[in-house]
Amino acid sequence: MLENFIEILKKNHRTIAFAEGTDARIIQAACRLRDEGILTPVLIGNRQIIDGAAVRAGCDVRDIEVIDPYKYEHLDVMVKVMVKARNGKLTFPKKQWQDE
Repeated sequence: MLENFIEILKKNHRTIAFAEGTDARIIQAACRLRDEGILTPVLIGNRQIIDGAAVRAGCDVRDIEVIDPYKYEHLDVMVKVMVKARNGKLTFPKKQWQDE
């Protein structure tokens, strides 16, 4: 069953963002998913910290997109999408993140 799911992903290529982008296990998984052509990973976190963790994990992440939430210029849009996707399970102050 897992093999069928992997084949579906390979045929319908997707991108997935990993919020725990500095975790060595996540980095290893992201590299494996990329290397096997299963999907395109995006790591969330500080590039320097991710690079250091990747070296320690024995992974090359130079070609994996990294989004640093503290420097990401579209954070407000990303938060609005996340709040909407969570369907009321996550909220932020209305004036700061939501349309009025």
